Amino acid sequence: VGDSRVCLFRDGVLVQLNREHIYRRELELRAVNGEGTLEEAASHPRASGLTSYLGMGQIRGVDQPDQPVRVQPGDRFLLMSDGVYNALSASELGSALELSAPEAAAAMDAAIKAHDWPGQDNYTAVVIQC
Repeated sequence: VGDSRVCLFRDGVLVQLNREHIYRRELELRAVNGEGTLEEAASHPRASGLTSYLGMGQIRGVDQPDQPVRVQPGDRFLLMSDGVYNALSASELGSALELSAPEAAAAMDAAIKAHDWPGQDNYTAVVIQC
């Protein structure tokens, strides 16, 4: 729910397990169905607005996998806010996730601070190591 991501890091590959509940996704679906373009969806002034989130009352959407994820030894799950995935590349996230869970979280924190992006959003990352 919301704009946070849940990802699985397995064998050096980071896979997103959910989708963000933001207006851009609705606009992209409309574009695929011939109502507008993907460029318009990406540049829409309200594209990043939340469409489903905790605290809104009746939640519009909750992602749930069709099949359970089979956890394997060495898997890492990353739960992260948009302040993390907008600040770090997939490569930076993957490099951090090669470390133990506590070290990975510390590496992401250090990388975000090192970028020193103007307007950096707050950020939260939880790493679960299996």
